[in-house]
Amino acid sequence: ELINLFDIEGISKTNATFDRTKLLWFNQQYIKMKSPDELTDLFINWMQKYSEDKSLYEVIKNDHLEGKLSAKLKLVQERAKTLVEVLDMIRFFYTGPININWEVEPVKKFIPDVEKDISKSVLLKNIKTDIISLHESLSEDTSLWKNDAWANKMKDLSLKYGLKPGDSFMVLRMLITGGPFSPPLFECLQTLGKGEVLKRLGR
Repeated sequence: ELINLFDIEGISKTNATFDRTKLLWFNQQYIKMKSPDELTDLFINWMQKYSEDKSLYEVIKNDHLEGKLSAKLKLVQERAKTLVEVLDMIRFFYTGPININWEVEPVKKFIPDVEKDISKSVLLKNIKTDIISLHESLSEDTSLWKNDAWANKMKDLSLKYGLKPGDSFMVLRMLITGGPFSPPLFECLQTLGKGEVLKRLGR
């Protein structure tokens, strides 16, 4: 039937173009459609074949064998366009932040706008102390944490220092992930667990 319907006149004479944006969109849809088990298997097989960081692969493989990887992948499944992006987005779970750069745009935008008599380092230290206290008060069982209650306390921290409501979240994100962007922060904290969260905050 296809042979009968084929018409040479319908073929365009112009050169085909490679649309990378469309390709990435299709790839993103492909990732989104995967079940948790399918995405986990796909990611592990890809890492085994292409990862240059074999030590990280072993850590992630062990995480998979312990049944913990799927929850992390779920946090980035809707946003990642490639498996490379998946790895970049979940890397912080396995490598805690080192030498945090507080001069990145989303952070340095709000730090200088606070009271002039408080230095940047002192402000960050004070916010960090309060963030630690907040998370020390949470249950060891992260499934009992309540997103709304936690978020309200974080917003109160911002107001305490004359910041915008979301600024304390940015400070926490930097302390936990090492950068200004991450999967949903509350779910990241739950996935890491209270012990690891406090460990990172204490660095």
